[in-house]
Formats: sequence, C-alpha cells, structure tokens
Amino acid sequence: MSSVETMQDAPDAVSSAAKRVKTSHDVSPEPETRMTEARAGITAYIAPTIPGFQGIIKQRFTDFMVNEIDPSGVVCRLTSLEPPPGKLLSQLHPSSEPAKAQPEPEPVAKADDGAWPLGAEEKLSHFFAAEAIDALKDMWSAGRMPTSMATGANATIVSAASIVTNPLEDKAQRTQVHQLIRELFGGKLATDSLQVRPRGAKAAEEDEDARANGASSSGSTRIAVRWANRSDRRAGDGLSEEANNAPPYIHFLLHKTNRDHQEAMGMLAEALRLGGGGGGGRGRGRGRGGFQRGGRAPTKVLDVAGTKDKRAVTVQRVSLRRNRKTLEDVYRLVNGITADHPSTSKKGKGRTVVDATTSRGERGIRIGHLSYADAPLKLGQLKGNEFTITLRNVRPTVPTPPSDFLATMNASMATLRDRGFINYFGMQRFGTGSIPTHHIGIHILRNDFKGAITLLFDPRPPSTPDADDGDSSEMRKAKELYWAGAYDEAYHAMPRGCTAEKSILDKMRGRWTKGDWTGAFGNVPRTLRLMYVHAYQSYVWNRLVSERVERFGCDKAVVGDIVFADDTGDDWGADGEGVEEKDDDDVDEDDLRNGESDPVPTWQRPTRVLTQSDIDSGRYTIYDILIPLPGSSITLPSGWMSDLYHSILTTSSLTPDDLTSSKIPEYQLKGSYRRILVRPTHFSHRVTTYTDPDIPLTYTDEERCLDPTLTTPPSQEDGAFTALTLNFQLPSSSYATMLMREALKSDTSSFKHRQLTQHSEDQQFKGASTA
Repeated sequence: MSSVETMQDAPDAVSSAAKRVKTSHDVSPEPETRMTEARAGITAYIAPTIPGFQGIIKQRFTDFMVNEIDPSGVVCRLTSLEPPPGKLLSQLHPSSEPAKAQPEPEPVAKADDGAWPLGAEEKLSHFFAAEAIDALKDMWSAGRMPTSMATGANATIVSAASIVTNPLEDKAQRTQVHQLIRELFGGKLATDSLQVRPRGAKAAEEDEDARANGASSSGSTRIAVRWANRSDRRAGDGLSEEANNAPPYIHFLLHKTNRDHQEAMGMLAEALRLGGGGGGGRGRGRGRGGFQRGGRAPTKVLDVAGTKDKRAVTVQRVSLRRNRKTLEDVYRLVNGITADHPSTSKKGKGRTVVDATTSRGERGIRIGHLSYADAPLKLGQLKGNEFTITLRNVRPTVPTPPSDFLATMNASMATLRDRGFINYFGMQRFGTGSIPTHHIGIHILRNDFKGAITLLFDPRPPSTPDADDGDSSEMRKAKELYWAGAYDEAYHAMPRGCTAEKSILDKMRGRWTKGDWTGAFGNVPRTLRLMYVHAYQSYVWNRLVSERVERFGCDKAVVGDIVFADDTGDDWGADGEGVEEKDDDDVDEDDLRNGESDPVPTWQRPTRVLTQSDIDSGRYTIYDILIPLPGSSITLPSGWMSDLYHSILTTSSLTPDDLTSSKIPEYQLKGSYRRILVRPTHFSHRVTTYTDPDIPLTYTDEERCLDPTLTTPPSQEDGAFTALTLNFQLPSSSYATMLMREALKSDTSSFKHRQLTQHSEDQQFKGASTA
C-alpha cells in the first residue's frame, strides 16, 4: 500500500484526530461479552438529524427475503416447482401433453443415423483439412467397420490414410474437437490425441531444426477420429445420449430457507452424491437421495455467483459440474424422489414427483429451473440483489402522535430513496459472539494459527445470565473435550453448523502432527478462512469511512478524497447480504483476465486524489468518493487517512507488510476500493398492521408456487401492531441491514434484535389468528 501527499489536513490536526478516534474505536485489550456495531467501526449516519424509530429485523426468517439479480439485470425468481422435460414431468401430467418447465437447450444440428450431420462440414473445417473431412464423410456413410488404428500411448505415428485434424498445439482447441465430434455424431465416433511425426529424410531434416531450437524432436499433436467401441460409448452402463453429450454444467435456482451457505452447499453435495471432492458419477436417484447429514461441499463441483444470508429466504443461481448427470437426475436426487408412480406416496412407497411439487422442500432446500450450460458460475457474476424486508412492531422511540410518527417514517424513507446510506460492511461480517471474526483474522495475518484456533475454541459465556448469545450446551461440551485432547469425541459432539471448528477437529483426529497449527487451520474451507481475513479489512474500512463522515459529512466531495479516474461503471467489490463473503481477494486472477464481459476489479482501476480545481469543476459528487480496503495494490492518501490506518494496525500488533506479504499466498491481500455511499434502486415501502406475530406479511417464491392464489397478505385494519415492508435493489457490494440501520438509528446486530423479539409486546399474541 502506497501513500500520496494531499492538502487535506495540517499534520497537527491529523495526529490529534487519529488519537481521538483511536480511543473510541480500537480493539479493546479486554474481552467483551458480545459484538456491537461500535466494535465493528460502525458509528456514523448519513442523516443523523432525522429521528429513528424502533422496529424488529428478522423476527421471522420470512421477514428477510433476497433474490439474486443476474448480470443482465433479471431478478432470479422460483416460478415453478416442476421437473425438467422428461419422464418425471410426464408422470406429473399423465393425461395431457407434458408442459415444458423451461426452454430446452438448443441441440446441435444433426440428422438421423446414417445421414451426414447438418452443418457439420462448416464446423469441422476449423480443425480438419478438406481431404480429411471427405474421408470422414466416407467413413460415416460406409458405417461401422473394424479399425486397426492404434490408440493410447503407443499411437505416436499414424498412416497418411488416417482421419486426423490439422496440428493443434493449443489444448483448448483439442478440447473443442473432442466435444464437437461427440456432439455431431452422437457419441458413435471417438477421438484420440496423437503425436504425429513425419517420416524419412524430411523427418530427419525437421528433427535437426527442432533440436537447434531446443526441442527434442519435431512433430505435432493432432486428433484422430475412429468408430467408438463399447468402452468409449459406455454402452454397458445404460447412459443416454443426453447424459453423454449435453454440455458439461447444469445451472439451477436454489431456494433456501434459514440455511447458511456452507450448510446448504453441503446438503446439495450429499444429495447429489458428490462425496468429499469428486464429481460423483451419475447417481440415478434409486437410493436414499435427498438430504441426510449435511457436509462439506466439493469446492470444484458446485459454484455460485455469491453466498447468501442465513436467517432469510434466498433465491440464487448454482452451477454443477454434472459428470454425466442429467437434468432429471439432479432434480430427482435433490428432491429425494425414489418412486416412479405419480400417485401420492404412502408409507413405505417412497417419495414421488407429486410429493416434490406439492410440499415444501426438504430441510429448507428447493431447486428449480434446471438447464445445461457450457461454463460454471464465477464468484461475482451478479449485478446485485433484490430485498423484501419486513420490520415488525414499528413504533417511535419516544411517545409521538401517530400523524407525527408517520411523517417521521416518510421522511426517513425519502432519505433512503434519495440519499441512500453509508456503505458499511454489516454485522454479518463480524459474527455474533464475544470474539468477532476480525479478531481471528488478526491472528491469521500474524501467522499465529494457534492463536486463531484458540479463539475459536475459547468458551463464550452469555453476556447476561438470561441472554442466549453464549455457547450452547453442545458447544460447551465439545470445547471441553477439545481442551482435554479428545479430538474425535469433540468432533462428534460439535454442533453441525460449526464448520470451522468441525474442520479443525476433523484434521486433528486423523493424521495430524501435534503442533501443526497451520495444517489444522488449513483444513477449514478456503472461503471461511478468507472470511476472517476479509473481516479485518472490513473493520479497517469501517473505521476509515466513519472518520471521513465525522470530519466532512455526507454532502459533497472535498480536497483529498479518492475517486476512480475512469468511467467504466460497475464496481467489482466486496458483497453484502447478497454475498456474505466476497472480496476482490476472493476472485481468481485468471477468472478476471479471461472473458471480455468480466468487470475490472477495483484494485486494477486507476484512481486519483481530488484537488481544489477538481472540486471547483463540479464534476464529482459524494457518490463518487472511495475509501480503500487495505492491500498491496491500492493507494492510500497521506494525511488523516494514512495516520489512522497505521494507528489501527499498530493497535492490532500488525504492520502493512503483514497484510500483503504473508508466507501463505491466499492471505496476501491486494485490497480494493469501495464507495462510501450507495443509493437503492426500485425503492418502495408499505405500512401494514397485524396482531399475531406468526402470520406472514409477505409470501416466499416457494409458497407462491405451492399455492398460485396467494397474493400479498392484506393489512389487518384492526391490527394492534404496525409493520413496515420495504422492497429495493442494491448492488452486490452493499448490506441491506445497513440501509435499515440508517432508518432505525439503532444497533442492527442479531443479538439486539433477538432481544427485541423476546421482549416485544406482540409476542403475547402468538397464535391469536388461529385461536
């Protein structure tokens, strides 16, 4: 991280301000009982003079709904629970022509058996000479016959009569040829990679040239085509043409309810029989199927554009490397369908497609809208998220006439719509316990993995005797076993959702060298490991933006502010509720370099520090202003920002090099830039009344699919309590809870809102609507 000089502050003013902020924000040397916004560096508001009001966030998980927005701007919605076209859909509609659940993938143009595939010559001409294409036509029209062509490792020289491609030194081209032949000829022809060398004097001459240029011999890699045999076509395992020849990935929508990302991916992996990291085969769904224990998802098989919040109902895209599974296979396995009869299942008969389309998804997981695709999803391939959030028991913080309170709410909503909110990293980044995630990140950046593990397994008592923010009885037991060295017993006692702790214990109970703390912590899934490090980045950013707002307000740009020097539009930054954990540092650099449509990560975009002439030009507004996340590729202006940054690191016993030069490459942070303010789009709000806190005030996608007659629940005119429902869209870099915080002017931590729920007056009316 470099610094540039600015005119923003006098040195003495900067120093005193840094000291002043340090006393109120820095990590306390004494352990605290629970996480608060102040401990996460969240202290300022965009409109502090507008009064806040009380309201409970996530009283029910259906009060917080998230729908991913794909890169083209389409909101991902589950609109059908039906299976893809095929046998299951025919069972669901036995008396009529099956309705298509979604458009079928466009097939490769080909003719009936024995006829030359339509359009084949043009496609083949990119890789084959005209003579080779003519020979391939002759072979196809003549039909199957024995071939003496050598295959495998010994096939280094082939005859001139063989049907081979032009030289293909690029692996990607060879892959294209293998796939093209398979698709055009329905798996009836097979392909082999061959090393072809010329013969005689010409070969000797070319070999001499090759040696002169440092190669062992001349030759070229080509693809030879032949009739497929039984092992090539896998004729013995009953695989269909679809299983063999469809594109390599399946995309689908995942609708999950009250499940975190790791747990949901583990449940999918188990249902799809993916094992601990392999592709898993076809898995025809005749066994147990469905969800059993949950587990750790194979990292290279299931991919998402971004992870979603836990206590919520969320809809997002998922891609699967299918390994010969078909759309119907995936639908059958995830839904646990073990019976082929369309009638309602009876005890012992198994689960049917009717059960799958007329009842809720097992354990809060539901998929739909399956389709084949040529590529997996990449982290960050989304435009943002749409939120539908309901605040319950909304009321003024001090006694206020109803008309005045309604005016306050409307003013607050207008501020959110027109001015937005401070783009803080929300409390999800920092956890809910007494040890925030960024404290663990500090130990990782110090290369102190023993310290990180110790923090994870330290007992966490409740903040008060009647609070529920401490360790559960199961967690306490598991931690006691850990400290006693009984790692296997601790693993089995540890609650299922404790992914980091269970991963560490799984390593320790197996082939683990005592004292290898790096290896033990390295068994934690990569995304979760990076979450701790990025939480520290987020903490530093929150501290810096709070100071920027306290110094200069949220109305205009000032001298010394940072802006992008280009106008490329969308940012490539860290994600919010739509993505619990996603930073520029989380994205593979090769993924960023490849593909013309991929956005440029913010750390690669040029920036500039504003001068007085920039301010006078009126070109820049407060919505252009950036604050850096620390890392090796960003520029940090000297002055108050640089001084505060170094103060924060010093208090954490870190240096800038600790963040950028870790011995473990994945912890070497590049950093990024993040806008300090964000405005929602498509913003609307609705005020309703209710009495029973258990009645739904919104419907999920799954509920609407199960009962198409459902509409937005009407307001109860005689309801005793007020609810406020907001609908809006945010870019993938923003937290919806921080938008709510601007309106409420109160702490948005989950502990605070659990307390509000427990003590809310509406709880005494639970079940009143069914009484």
